[in-house]
Amino acid sequence: MGVVSVLTRSFTVTPSLSCDSLPAFSNLFERHFADYDPDEENSRPVLIDAWRKGTIPNNWIRADFTEQESGLNVPCFRSNAREPWLELRFVLGFKAVPMAYFRQIKLLNNLGVSVTTMVLPDTGRKPGFMPPCMRATHRFLTDDTLTIHQTSNPDIPRAAMDHSTGGLCYALNEMNPDKRKQYNQTFIRAIHMASFFGIAGANEKFTPFKKRMLEWLKPKDRSRLTSETRQGRIYAAFMALWQGDPGIYSSVADPSFEAMEELESYGLKYLSQLESKPVKSDVTQVFVVPKKDNVACPLSLRFVAKLLGGETFQMKNFHNPWIESPRRYTRKLVETLLEGVEELGPEQNNLPTGLAKNYIAEESLRRAWKVIDNPLKFTKRFTKAMQAYSGIQSLHEHPAPNEISTKTAPVHAPAAYAAATAASPSRALQAS
Repeated sequence: MGVVSVLTRSFTVTPSLSCDSLPAFSNLFERHFADYDPDEENSRPVLIDAWRKGTIPNNWIRADFTEQESGLNVPCFRSNAREPWLELRFVLGFKAVPMAYFRQIKLLNNLGVSVTTMVLPDTGRKPGFMPPCMRATHRFLTDDTLTIHQTSNPDIPRAAMDHSTGGLCYALNEMNPDKRKQYNQTFIRAIHMASFFGIAGANEKFTPFKKRMLEWLKPKDRSRLTSETRQGRIYAAFMALWQGDPGIYSSVADPSFEAMEELESYGLKYLSQLESKPVKSDVTQVFVVPKKDNVACPLSLRFVAKLLGGETFQMKNFHNPWIESPRRYTRKLVETLLEGVEELGPEQNNLPTGLAKNYIAEESLRRAWKVIDNPLKFTKRFTKAMQAYSGIQSLHEHPAPNEISTKTAPVHAPAAYAAATAASPSRALQAS
């Protein structure tokens, strides 16, 4: 398995493990996450530096498009599975770093899930970023003519996933009947991870008192970043002591106060619209609710899930469960995707889902073994593991997982993109 070290300034790759050296399918998670430290991944200075230099893993394809009305660039990435049974289209959060998910995505690839990722367009410190983000999100999710989707397999099902601001963009788009119809026709599942409908602890709808308490933090110049203000630094230090994490006021995105106000206004607008006129979606929606979220309001997320009739899945994490608890989140994600595929009926019989089912079975059995001293929990988890073992395939029937490494020029890129990166590795293909 390849490992990117976040402790040094250089990228290193360890030799891949031999498939024959392991019991059938054992330790696939460990092979992707050896030496993984979620705290270091959250600070991720090396990953951010690599992202800014245009360095991406060698199995990723990059092909950006231009958001037509604003002219903003929209970075997009693709990582294909060898034998895919599903394509996952993932919209990141506000100023997110796609490199932070490279191990998680590689694990999904080796379980048969191809992943396409979109970074929200960046307006810098200028306000008015939500409309282009919403338009870019919809186009990415539904427009198969985009260069990044050229290698998509039309014969396999698709699912949508988003994080934070990406979830707000999906939700606002879904209020439009035409766009909702497109989502219903395109996806078998929509997974929303810590969607942003209001600032945690400062949401006007659910915590108005705290909202008023935090008003003093905002400077007269709302374009200033939180890290540039004394109030922002004080609050970040307070949050770090209180919850162990500084939250939105000193996140990697480091938003301006103006940006936070815009995000919150759109979130409250959505909550008001949804409450007055709930929408009906044919897509099964799963809301992942981090109980300790200090960026997005968990109460808002539960409120939206209830109005939409969606499923909720609680995790004891802060704002990004896939980075903080990759094992549990990946298991839940793959289970959700498999459930969606199974609901297709006979259409899914020829899809190569055996490896993913095997992974879920072993993870379920591992969870059961952890509570063997609790007969009730053990029986419940063991029964689930035995049910998951149906239709299992051996790991030895599949190639070992790919190594994880990074190079400035991705492999298997479209010819036009390969030519563009040959001249300038950090520039993306522009496809309007």
